[in-house]
Amino acid sequence: MRSLRLLGAAAEAESLRLRRQASQAARRGAFYAVAGAFGFAAVAMLHVAGWIAISEAYGSLIAALALAGIDLVIMGIVLFAARARPDPVAQAALVLRERSMAEFHASPLFGFSSPGLATGFAFAENIARTIFKR
Repeated sequence: MRSLRLLGAAAEAESLRLRRQASQAARRGAFYAVAGAFGFAAVAMLHVAGWIAISEAYGSLIAALALAGIDLVIMGIVLFAARARPDPVAQAALVLRERSMAEFHASPLFGFSSPGLATGFAFAENIARTIFKR
């Protein structure tokens, strides 16, 4: 029965890890979408205003180069803010799953090729523990 508990713990840990990763990916995607929408609008307006101001003072070539440089700086800031950060809960769930699976593979239950035999062995193990506890 201990083997089935280990297998259950591994499944729960994997489920938790996958849910946390999916949640993190969805949150990151939402931030990318919002940042993209606001960034597009802001850059469009800044381009218009910047082009007008710089081209009157320095000419069209300098205006284009200045706006391109500003765009690159903004891109770098957004990419830095959106970088992936490790989730400690997901990492702990992964370690728990790996340990549980390693112990399950080391147990006698894993050696059975038939699920019926494995289930029968688990029930027999549980009955034996119940009898010998008395």
